[in-house]
Amino acid sequence: MKLICESLQKEDYIQELSEVNFTHPLIQQKVRELKSGSPYSPIAYIKKAYEFVRDEVSHSWDIQSRIKETMDVLSQHEDCLDMYLHYLPTEL
Repeated sequence: MKLICESLQKEDYIQELSEVNFTHPLIQQKVRELKSGSPYSPIAYIKKAYEFVRDEVSHSWDIQSRIKETMDVLSQHEDCLDMYLHYLPTEL
């Protein structure tokens, strides 16, 4: 697979959408939790975020769910295919 950037502007890839509402207080609380611990590093945060989604969030295909928004993922522990990355753009 070859990934091709459509834009060189970082802002084009971190815009908040209704599906990715990363400024919501509950999402920010989870971000703070994932960033806690010392020493903090972006790599450690990415690892914690990945492991949280991998270990705590059921895959929508496996459970035949139609969850589409970040808040639903956090509250119901279900995801859609691309939710792994929804936690990451929030202040790396």
